[in-house]
Amino acid sequence: SEKQGAYDCFVKHCDTCREIIESNGGYYQSFFDYNEYTDVYFADCIHLNRDGALKLTEEFCEWYDEINR
Repeated sequence: SEKQGAYDCFVKHCDTCREIIESNGGYYQSFFDYNEYTDVYFADCIHLNRDGALKLTEEFCEWYDEINR
């Protein structure tokens, strides 16, 4: 289906980004498939609202702390 094709394309893009970033010593984290981000956290189909931005920032800080221990 068209939807599955778009999904597969985006997953491939994320995988490519991860490979490039990690091969250069960086860290990559994608929240694309993170199921806890329901519609209540979005202002529109791709932009987080204030609550979503706060939630993502908090989770990013936790992830950052984990990799820097």
